[in-house]
Formats: sequence, structure tokens, C-alpha cells
Amino acid sequence: MNNILKVSDSAVSVEIDFSSCNNQELTVNLSFFAPKEELQFSIPNWTPGSYTVRDYSQYIYNLELTQFDSSLSLDRVSTNTWKARVKENQLVNISYKAEAKEMTVRTSYIDSDFASICLPAVIMKIQGLRINRYSLTLKLPSEWKSYATLDKELNYFANNYDVLVDSPLIAGKFDLLSFQVLNNTHDLIIIGELPKVMKQKILRDLSKVCEACCSLFNSSPPAQNKYAFILQIADSGYGGLEHDNSCVCLYPLGELYTDSGYRRLMQLLGHEYYHQWNVRRLRPKEYINYDYDNPVISSQIWFSEGITSYYDLALPYLSGIATQKQFLSDFSSELTKAVTTPGRNIHSLADCSKETWVKLYKRKPYSSNTQISYYLEGSVLSFCLDVKLLSSGSSLTKFMRIMWNKYGYNCLGFTEDDVLNTLASIDSTVSKELSKWITVPNSLPVESSLYLLGLTLTPTDKPSLKTGLSFTNKDQNLIISNVQTNSAASIAGLAINDEIVAINGFRVKDSYEFNKHALSNTSLNITYFRRGYQKKTIVIFDEFEKLQFSIESLDQKTASQQKLFASWLAFQ
Repeated sequence: MNNILKVSDSAVSVEIDFSSCNNQELTVNLSFFAPKEELQFSIPNWTPGSYTVRDYSQYIYNLELTQFDSSLSLDRVSTNTWKARVKENQLVNISYKAEAKEMTVRTSYIDSDFASICLPAVIMKIQGLRINRYSLTLKLPSEWKSYATLDKELNYFANNYDVLVDSPLIAGKFDLLSFQVLNNTHDLIIIGELPKVMKQKILRDLSKVCEACCSLFNSSPPAQNKYAFILQIADSGYGGLEHDNSCVCLYPLGELYTDSGYRRLMQLLGHEYYHQWNVRRLRPKEYINYDYDNPVISSQIWFSEGITSYYDLALPYLSGIATQKQFLSDFSSELTKAVTTPGRNIHSLADCSKETWVKLYKRKPYSSNTQISYYLEGSVLSFCLDVKLLSSGSSLTKFMRIMWNKYGYNCLGFTEDDVLNTLASIDSTVSKELSKWITVPNSLPVESSLYLLGLTLTPTDKPSLKTGLSFTNKDQNLIISNVQTNSAASIAGLAINDEIVAINGFRVKDSYEFNKHALSNTSLNITYFRRGYQKKTIVIFDEFEKLQFSIESLDQKTASQQKLFASWLAFQ
């Protein structure tokens, strides 16, 4: 590390030691010349793309700062920040351990087979040295290899801290495959054992999904030859996190071998790839310079995630690996989830964007009563906006190309006014309606938008009795996990964590038995335990609800509806 510092006194040298992989922890060392006498440094509180405070400092221990081989005292000034008095312009070393035991796309994980490292959770940010050059050295077990999207000479390096922590770091045993997208080489890293035929299928179909993304923006991939998909296959877990030149995705093995599950994988990978344009470069102005220490509130996250979610549903269809029928089925599922979520009557898209830091990633079983996801509702808004723009002779795809060329290509950042003004230049009525859709809960014209395409949202099963209850089974006990607001169960006084033991004198052990009684008796005498005390209540069920919907064509479409439907499916 020292000879790197001799090359440039402005460099920060980082070493990550993986030798304690069996303990599922890393040893991290930073060496640099102190920029001033009062040195301050911190571990980020969150990572871009995952908008909630992660408190990465919880994984750090054995923190030590040395200068001239002497340990210096540290003063912790916040949950994630420390300061110390040092000799200015002299070499300083910071060392610590970092636990890596959580296998998600936004945390770090290591075992004796491989490591997937989220660098914001591992590497300290030195005040005054954010824009300096960083060198990254890895001490790996002898049989391990590594991968990062950073430049590499003798070691990995980055021109500044933001570039450094924007790169996922993979080490250990993995497969590295490559494919072409418009004459640009992309990498696919697969962690987990898959048959060769499945790897080749993913590689082949992924290239088509990537080209479909490029077509949507009428451009080459912004990352050019430097893009990498890191795909972790495990028995459980799901998620994706975008970066400028890569993404990390976690996907359950069992889902790969069903048609819908495989499409969902392609949608996930396509979603993260689309983020190259929308959010990584075409990003809300609030996120042009990341504040890694504090939540950054924005009303525009629905734009970044909702529009991306709308297009990811269509990408398998647009790339030719799914049929029109399958696309409409997937979109039907999305609409079903949206229209059956009670929270859409309360939570606006602007509010759920602003409140993501305290709500979306902290969801509970009862959250759907008062919340809606900007992924879900944002994709439905995108559909309504697309149909409205198509009716005006434009489209959401054309609008996104304008936004990309105006605010994304040069990473200028955009505001809500920029979105509304760009729409107003196409059609002033669209701009006014969007403003309402963003701020007023449950204001999206779903049914009328479908009708313009000659479609309708049709229930696929008989209306179900509305119990207002959700359950979890714990040790063969039936526990209430959610009580829908103002439902019959709520009116009867049932609450979350109540344990249902009997209905009309008969013992019940699971939700199937409960629903069987509810369907045959609209008035139920319920015996339950709350906080260890036995209680009784009477619930009268007299409402029915529609739980599943399918997008169906109208029996007779007008010429205008047929034309608009064809334009919609073209996504041009």
C-alpha cells in the first residue's frame, strides 16, 4: 500500500482482507495522508438505490486509528461518524472489522465459498478526500478470484469515492460469461450452481432484453463495454440494486423453472438494466450528489422506480421471449395488486416517494391498509400516462427519450417542474392530469385508460367474503397478522397478534378452517386469546370483495381502439 502512496500523496489506499471468511467478516485498512489536523470520517448510512437508513455502522467493530505506529483516541460524533486529532499531511491508518453475514443486494455477505460485498457498507468516507483517487487491494484465499467494475492496473482503482463504492465487489467461486449488446461487451456473473443449458438460456435471453432496453431509448447502453450483471442464485430471497455500470440481483432457484418465474427473472434483470438510463443518469436533482450520511427526501422516486417497473413488465414481450398473452397476464397481476391494496385510497405517489425512508423498506403485514408502493402504483400511473400520451399522438417512450436527451445524457438532474413542463410541451392537459395523479390518492383513471385500448379489467373468480383478516401460523396457532381498517373484524374489536382458537364452539388451527367457517356462517362467535387472556366477540361478515382480475378485450373494438391498442403494444 505504501508504494501507491509514494506515487501520489493525494491517493487513498484501501485494503480488504478476506482471510476471516469462515467467521463471515472482513478486515479493512485505509491509508492516506491527513488532509488537516481534525480528521473526520464516517461509514455511509445508506446506499443509493435503496432509500432507507441502513445504519451500516452496526457492522463495524475493532475500529482503530494510528499515526506513527501509535494508536490515537477517537471521538464518536454521531451514529456513523468519528473524529480525531492528527498530524496534518502525515500518513494515517484506519483499520476495523466489518461483519458480512446478510445476503441481500444492499448488504455484505461472505462464507467459505464466495463473497458479495456492498462497498458503502464496508469502506469509510474520509472528510476532504471524497474526490481523491482510491486504490483497492484485496487479500484473498489462494483459490479465490475477484470481480469488480472498477478499472484495474496492479490493483483496482477509482477516481473518487463515489465511483469506488458504486461498484459491487464479488470474490470466491463464480461463473463469468460475456455477451454482446449493440457491439458492446457485457458480463454476466452467476453465483450458484446452474446447469449449463440454463446458463446459456439466461445469457441468450438477457442479451435480447438488453437490446430491447436500448431500443426504448434509441441509444447504445450508457455504460458501453463496462456493464456487468451479478446474479446470485439461492434457495430463497429476491431483490435487485442498480449501479452506474452494473447491478446485483438475488433470485430464488425454484422460480427459474416455471414460465412465470423465468419471466420474472428477465423482468428483474431488465428493470436494473433500464436503470442505467432512468435513475443512474436521468436522476432527480436531489440525488446528483449523494449525501451518504442523511436521508434525502424526493417526491420523484415514483418516476425513477414506477416508470422502470412499467417497462420491466413489457421487456420479455418486447424482446420476443414472451407472448402478448403472457405480457397481458403479467400486467393483469400488477393491476390486481394495485386495485386491491386499500392504501392507495390514502397514500399519494408523492407522499410514498417522500416517505420511502421510513415506510417502504419497513413494511409490516398491516402496512397495505395505509400505504401503496411507488413501484406498484407508479407502474399503473405510467400505464395511464402512456395511454394519455398515445391519445395525443405521442407516447411515454417518446417522453422518456426527451427526458433522457435533455436531463439524463449529461447527468443534469431533473425536478418535478421539469417533468411537468416537458409534458406540457407535448400536451398541457397531460401535465395537469399528471400533477393530480401524483398528489391525489386513488386518482388514476385505470378503467377509462383500458377502455381507450378496447380492454376491460374483469374479475376472474367469484367475489370472496371480505373478512378483513390476514393470518400467520405459529406453532399450530392461528395468529392475526393484519386487520383491515373499518372491516367487520375491526368493528368487532379483533386486533393484530390475537390468537384465534375457536369459532362457534369449534376449534380452528389454520386460515383454511377459519375461512371454511366464515363462508358457511356470516355471523361468527370467535374465541381468542389476547396477551394471554381469553376473550370472545361476534363478527358479522356482510361484504364481498373481488380479489383477482384479468385484462380482457371488449367484444367489439372501434377502429380507434384497435389503432391505439396496436400503438400501445409497440412501445414506440
